[in-house]
Amino acid sequence: MLARLLLCPRYDSIVTREDGTPLELGRGAMGVTYKGFDIDLRLPVTLKVIIFWNALSERLGL
Repeated sequence: MLARLLLCPRYDSIVTREDGTPLELGRGAMGVTYKGFDIDLRLPVTLKVIIFWNALSERLGL
């Protein structure tokens, strides 16, 4: 399910571990970075996912 949410219109894919979980490169206050692969360019890429609720709650002071 997570992989489906992270796919972008260019059909990038997320690199997964042997157990099928996404390969996470880093995590911070605003989001998570995953290792991916650009199918068109045939190159490794990083996919940064912004955690919307954290950003919104900070702006609203929640």
